[in-house]
Formats: sequence, structure tokens, C-alpha cells
Amino acid sequence: MNEDAKDTDRDGLKPRKAYWSGDLEQTLTEPELDHVLDYFGALKTAKDPELRSSIKVQFQVFMVMVLDEGFREEEGVLQKAPKPSTIIKREMKQVEKACAKLDAQLAGLDPMTKSWLDQYLNKFAKKDDNNARVGLRELEKQIQQPIETLIFAAHSAEGLATSGPNYMALRIMVERLADCWEIYHGKPPINHNGRDRQYDPFLELCRKMASIADAKIEAKGVRLSSLNLSGIVGKVLKKRHSQPKE
Repeated sequence: MNEDAKDTDRDGLKPRKAYWSGDLEQTLTEPELDHVLDYFGALKTAKDPELRSSIKVQFQVFMVMVLDEGFREEEGVLQKAPKPSTIIKREMKQVEKACAKLDAQLAGLDPMTKSWLDQYLNKFAKKDDNNARVGLRELEKQIQQPIETLIFAAHSAEGLATSGPNYMALRIMVERLADCWEIYHGKPPINHNGRDRQYDPFLELCRKMASIADAKIEAKGVRLSSLNLSGIVGKVLKKRHSQPKE
């Protein structure tokens, strides 16, 4: 996968709002929270006394990311949306075309139109810092740099989108649950998937969080794109175990 696209999709899910608002549609009920915590085990030497509140916050964050990443509300109904990187690439291409069209339109004005526009600007346009009216030539100079900047940004966005989903909201959820797990147990989770069908509590924890979220958004008429998570968990934990400890 294009790493720039993956970073763009991750950056698009950075917090932009308060998550802990008490919204029942985005909050674990107490029984749901108890069920999730069962996967951690009942260690008396827990190293994270705030585990309960941490999981509640992580679920709320995850719910917001799921909706931000994959859905847009249209006339009060949630509709499936492309990845953030796909949206950015598509819309920046439209911005590029609009900028190029404006640039060409101004350059191709008939002399009579240029003369009229210049007179209009000299009469009605906002004055510059020297208290002088801005004419057509000055206006073209002022807008040229923003146009070029937007076109350059559009070119940079061309390589962002890649085919297929990357499940970024689910990936981030797994990463943050792994943080909670390591704080609680004092060591990172181990991926048991594929080892003689061995029970994998961390994988089941992630699946449980995802399934609860899926049930809540199903009431809005939409569903999560994946609930298996074995591949995502495997990749997250493999990367986590390969990184040197600071």
C-alpha cells in the first residue's frame, strides 16, 4: 500500500471533536463494558487502575472514527463514503481543473472585457495597503500564487488513493487496545491466530469491540466493512513486536 495514502487516511481520523459527550449511540453500556473487560482477565496486580474509563474512551473514539472514515450523512441518512485519501484525490483534481479554467479564462478575456473589468475594479474594488484601488493587472498578480499553490497541491494528491479498503479506523482501534492491554498486563498481546486453533483473547477482545460498534451503527442502516480482524490484528502485533523498545 502507498504509505502516503495510509498516512493521509490516518491523519483524516485525528480527533476534531470531544468524544466523551455521553451520547448513548457512541457509548458502551455497563454490561457491554463488563463483557469487554472479561477478555483482559481478572488480574489482581493490574497496572492500569483506569482501565475501565480508558476502554470507554477508546470505544467512543472508535465510533467517531468509524463514522468519519466510512460514511457521510445525506438528508439525514448515512451513506457509504470512499476512503479519505480517495475523496481528497478526487476533489483536489476538481480544484485543479477549476483553477486552471479560471487562469485560462482571465488570460483569454477580450480586450473590451478586460477594459471594462479594469474600470470596474478601479471604481469599486477594495483598496490595497497604499489606499489605491486594485486594477485587473494587480488582481491577476494577487491570485496567481494561490492558484499555482492549489494546482501544486492537487498534483501532490494524485498518488494518494489506492484500490481496496485499508480499514484504518479498525487498525487504530486495535493499536489502542494493544496499548491498554500492555499497560494492564505489563507486556504486549501475543498473536495466537493460526496456532493450532489456540484461543486468542486479544483477537476476541478486538472482535467484541467491533461487533458492539457494528450493532450500534446497524441501527443507522449501515454496517462495518469487516469483523474478522485476524489479519489486521496480526499485522498490528507483528509491527508492534518488531519495533525496539524505547
